[in-house]
This record gives sequence, structure tokens and C-alpha cells, in this order.
Amino acid sequence: MIINYQFIEAKGLLIKRYFDEFNLEQHVLSMTEIISQPSWNNVERVLTDARELDPRGVYKNIDAIVSFRKEVIKKEYLDVFIVDSPLLTVATFLMQEKLNKLNFDFRYCSTVYQAEKLLEISETDFDLTEHLNSLSKNKLGKLKFIKPIINL
Repeated sequence: MIINYQFIEAKGLLIKRYFDEFNLEQHVLSMTEIISQPSWNNVERVLTDARELDPRGVYKNIDAIVSFRKEVIKKEYLDVFIVDSPLLTVATFLMQEKLNKLNFDFRYCSTVYQAEKLLEISETDFDLTEHLNSLSKNKLGKLKFIKPIINL
């Protein structure tokens, strides 16, 4: 699994893109790395683009993902996932049900436009699609993590 991410400090935003088959160990390692970054303290919103993620591993690990979120990450923030396949939508819905019961603000949608609305990002001053494209698997090669911090 490849996970690329970027902090947008001026927006209090973390953007992540997941590629290939979901792997719980890689997810835990990447999130542990992310939350250890000083920029994590300013994050109020997280966008995860999972449209290029093979969801089989997500579905099998929902309880572990939720437990990790509860026990390790803990921080309160708006968490929005972009999904586009039936299995990933079902898995994300199940995660939403579990996380929202724990009072985490977790939502999902199927378009960048809807993600902008959920995250309350104005497209006139910020091009979310451009930032997602900058985290493309093809543009970055096989990097596991990238950590550019952009001040807009």
C-alpha cells in the first residue's frame, strides 16, 4: 500500500491519498508518523482520498481501524473520506457508524466537490483537486510517504 500525504497548515488541513491494497500495518505506521509531525497539532480537518484503494483489507480490519483511531489518534477533527466503489462505500459506512458512536466526526462522499462542501473549503481560494493530483501515485513514483508542508 502507498500512502501520500500533505499538511496544508494555513487551512488546518491534512490531505492523504491511499493506493493499492489496504494494509493495516502500513496504515498504523503512516498514521503514527503523521501524528508525530509538529504540523499535526494544527490539523482540524482530514481528507482521505481512497478512490484508488483496494478495499478488501479495509473491510476485514474495520474494528482494528476504529480501535486505533480511538486508542492512539484520539484527537478531535473532521474526517472526510472520498470513496467510489461499492465495497469501499459499505466498509466506510460501517466505520462511520462505529466512529460516530464514539463521538468522532467521520463522513464520506464520492466526489471532490462534496468533500469541499463537507470540509467547508471554498474552491475560489483553494484548489483541492490540484492538491490531490500533487499526491498522485504516478507523479511521485513509489514513495510511501511525502511530507511537504505548504503555507498558503
